Amino acid sequence: MAHLCNAWSNIIPRGERRLLPMGLGVLFLLIAATLLSMWWAGGSQRRILQQRRQGEITGIASILGEAAKPLLVKEDLGALRRLIVEARDTFALSECRITLPDGLVLADGEPARITAATLPARWGSGPLDAETPSSPGDALVRTSLPVTIPGRGLITVMLAGPVAYPAWATSDMQTGLSLIGAAGVGGTLLLYRRLRTRGAVLEMIHESLAAMGAGQRAPDALCLDDGFGPDD
Repeated sequence: MAHLCNAWSNIIPRGERRLLPMGLGVLFLLIAATLLSMWWAGGSQRRILQQRRQGEITGIASILGEAAKPLLVKEDLGALRRLIVEARDTFALSECRITLPDGLVLADGEPARITAATLPARWGSGPLDAETPSSPGDALVRTSLPVTIPGRGLITVMLAGPVAYPAWATSDMQTGLSLIGAAGVGGTLLLYRRLRTRGAVLEMIHESLAAMGAGQRAPDALCLDDGFGPDD
């Protein structure tokens, strides 16, 4: 322990041994605050993009549900299935289907997944499924919208789509925060440079008074260097 203290004393100039740890502490807190801000900003941006995509998916489901009503009333199942395939391709959906309450798939963006060969004359209403929530950070957002077809029954429009997180969406914000953090670090270093001389003088005065109290009477040990400025 004594060896470490002596090494510290040899590395740190006399007069800065109390000021330097405080400066390093402030610098560390500033860097930590900048990194936390970058992490928080990136997460906030991802949530904004996810909420925006969720709104898009919900709106698309509502439009498809309204478009499906007249087609199913007229029993135009082929047109409905073409509409679902086009919607899947147009809006970059990973899932796009219309199902009956018993689970049969009337239309799907991937026709191979269709399980209802023909359109029933009527089908039950079944329970109204609530919208499937998406967790923060999910790569996909989902929605499930029940739609009542007059004279037929209930269908469910089920959609899912990926959330695109472009690099520029977070890099610009993080770059700005990095520049702000760098400016803060630079300002802290400049402030430390202005304060180090005054802090060094105060510490040397403290050490000289402590030496005088310990019985030191040598003038050289109790005087400050002229390089620290006038003694007024």
